[in-house]
Amino acid sequence: MKVYELAIIIDDDITNNIICESMMLNTQLAKKVKSFISLKEGYEFLVNCTEQKESPDLILLDLRFPEEKSGWDFLNKIGDVMKKFAKLPDLYILTSSIAGRDIERAKNEPLVKGFISKPLNTEKIKTIFS
Repeated sequence: MKVYELAIIIDDDITNNIICESMMLNTQLAKKVKSFISLKEGYEFLVNCTEQKESPDLILLDLRFPEEKSGWDFLNKIGDVMKKFAKLPDLYILTSSIAGRDIERAKNEPLVKGFISKPLNTEKIKTIFS
């Protein structure tokens, strides 16, 4: 299985973030994991990464954020930021949405490597990242 140096989770669900962090570390999918509960925090982190010449290898992004724009809006905004990275991170949509339009849109989004339905579990990690 591929091992990521730095993975980030952008999801407003704190419980989900804790579970994902724990699973990614326990399965050794990632050496280091950071989570952000808002799109703004995630965006600011990525902008700072370009200034510090470091970037995450893996991004897990939720689509639904109450009182904020959607994960799709976030993707539109970070495209230019990610182009400054030495290597584009693997970006996966991690969401509870099972809407066909979201799945189809993820397939057609150049920055998105895949679509993962919540909850993330060890079996999904092994299947997707092996």
